[in-house]
Amino acid sequence: MIYDREGALVHILNVTALCAWKLCDGTRSVGDIAEAVRLSFDGADGTAIQRDMEELLRQLEERGLLELTA
Repeated sequence: MIYDREGALVHILNVTALCAWKLCDGTRSVGDIAEAVRLSFDGADGTAIQRDMEELLRQLEERGLLELTA
C-alpha cells in the first residue's frame, strides 16, 4: 500500500507491483527493475515482464508517485 499525502489517496499494489516499487531507488533502469522482478518470479516471461514494468512505472508516474529519469 502506498499513501499519497498530497492527494490523500491510498494505492494498493499487488505482489508484483510491490516488488517493482521496492526496486525504484533512482539508480535502476526500467530494464534492471524488470529483470529483478523476473528473477523473483521463477519462470516468468521476460518480454511480458518488461512490458508490464514499463506500464506499471508509467502509471505510477502519472499518479505522481514516482519520477522517471532518463
